Amino acid sequence: MTQKTKHNSGNILIFVILGIIALLIGLKFFGPKLGLKLFKENDNSIEYSHVEGFPKVIKVNEDVNKTRLVITDEQKLKEALAAIDKNGEIKFPKINFERKMALLVTSKTRQGGGYETRIKKIVQDKDDLVVEIRDTEPGDTCINTEELNLPVDLVLLDKTDLTIEFQVRTYTKECN
Repeated sequence: MTQKTKHNSGNILIFVILGIIALLIGLKFFGPKLGLKLFKENDNSIEYSHVEGFPKVIKVNEDVNKTRLVITDEQKLKEALAAIDKNGEIKFPKINFERKMALLVTSKTRQGGGYETRIKKIVQDKDDLVVEIRDTEPGDTCINTEELNLPVDLVLLDKTDLTIEFQVRTYTKECN
C-alpha cells in the first residue's frame, strides 16, 4: 500500500509542475492582452498612451504632407490640428502640458480607404527617443473607396528633453 501512495504522490507532483508551467506560458502570451505587464521585453521602452479616439482616419479635401510633430503646449496643438483637420472631425483633447507632451503623426493624404498610421512603440536609445510608426496600407485583395483621407495618430508621454527621432515601417494588410 505504501508503494501505491508514493506512485500517486509522484503523479500529483508532475501535474502540479505541468500546471505551473502552463500558467506561466499563458501569462507570457495572454497577460499583455489583459493589461498585465509581468515580463519586461525591453528595458528601454518608454510608456505612452494614445489620446482617446486615436489612431483615426479623417476625411480631407486637399493633399496634406506627412506630419511628424513634437507638441509641448496647447497653442501648438490647436495650430497642428487646425492645419490637418479642416472639417472639424477631431475633438480637441485636454492635456496637462506641464507634465506631458504630445506626438502627432500623419501619413500623406491617401486616395482611398484601408490605410492606418499608428505609433507602435517608443524606445530610448542613448540620448534619443526613437518613435516607431507603423503605416498600414491595403493589399491587392482589398476593395477600396475613392475618397481623400488622412490617417492620424496622437499620443502622450512624459515631458523629456531628449531628441526625438521618427522611424516608419510600412506593412501591407490583405483583405481576403
